[in-house]
Amino acid sequence: AKDLWKDADLVVFNLTQKSLSEEQLAQLDAHLAKGGALMVIHQGLVQRAGYDEWAERIGYSFSWAKGDAKSKWGQGTMDVDLESGNEILKGFPKQVTMKDELYWNLKKGSRGKITTLATTEAPRKEGGDPEPRWPVFWTVEHPAQDGNKPGRVFCSVIGHFDQVQDSPFFRIAILRAM
Repeated sequence: AKDLWKDADLVVFNLTQKSLSEEQLAQLDAHLAKGGALMVIHQGLVQRAGYDEWAERIGYSFSWAKGDAKSKWGQGTMDVDLESGNEILKGFPKQVTMKDELYWNLKKGSRGKITTLATTEAPRKEGGDPEPRWPVFWTVEHPAQDGNKPGRVFCSVIGHFDQVQDSPFFRIAILRAM
């Protein structure tokens, strides 16, 4: 697998992982340091352990912490507000409606520059006010090292259901992010 990382420009994560080992985290760091890119789609945000370290690399990750720090998820129809001035979302309307699975109350990392490209409101608590807005798409730019380009990350919370993956909106956004 080390040889694959050496030649890769873009690595895509789309499934839940148990936990990345120290060696795998070092491979990710080396990939980002050489100016490589990561794309993390929906369940790729979820690691059963090591979610703090994952958040440091991808900006936000699903948290299995106890109590209020634990991330949440649910299915439903959501209005997603887009930063349509960004190159990835250029020309899209300012809002799209999607029916999908949403993750919120995510663990935020501190490495790199996180840029939020799209947000939505988490479902309302029973009888209460809505949760704050949470990112749906974001990028992370990691500092350039040794004369390389910056390491780049694109993440998408949505992408659980086939109809989302098949939508022209989602496909164009993913292709542009690549």
